[in-house]
Amino acid sequence: MMRALIVTCLLLASLGGLEEQADRNPTEGTRPSVIYISAGHKANRGPCDEERWLRITPAEAREHPRLIPGLIRCAARRWGVDVTTALQVARCESGPLYWPWAHSNGNYGTYQHRGVYWPARTERWLRPEWFNDAQWERVAEVPRGAYIARANVIVTMRMVHGGGWGPWSCAH
Repeated sequence: MMRALIVTCLLLASLGGLEEQADRNPTEGTRPSVIYISAGHKANRGPCDEERWLRITPAEAREHPRLIPGLIRCAARRWGVDVTTALQVARCESGPLYWPWAHSNGNYGTYQHRGVYWPARTERWLRPEWFNDAQWERVAEVPRGAYIARANVIVTMRMVHGGGWGPWSCAH
């Protein structure tokens, strides 16, 4: 598996697939990316993987109040969930800032997932390749994993896509 990844990265580099990074810093070639990837690290990729949503800190959430709603819109559109309802439920569950660190009575994150169900939900609805290694190691942990905004939102949108808003009292 690792060998195939290294070969793919080298092929992409030789075909210009990593030119965008080289354009950012013309003094560096593509080799650092290949070394980083081949060392066993993986980048975030998958749904709603824009840089601004990968690692949201409390300060960023406060300073940029549209950050979490943007993530919700992205995931809702990706899984065909009504954006207006998704935003309303999140606001009801975690407050006007859609606070990713909200917690109440054993429920955690933007969509207030019950801690006892969180590990099984992450196993069912998330994929390791959507997160970097450090995030994936803790994504199923309660409450830390439920506080990863992107994980919380994606689990919710996939659940709703598959079965509706039933578990969320704020949706009714």
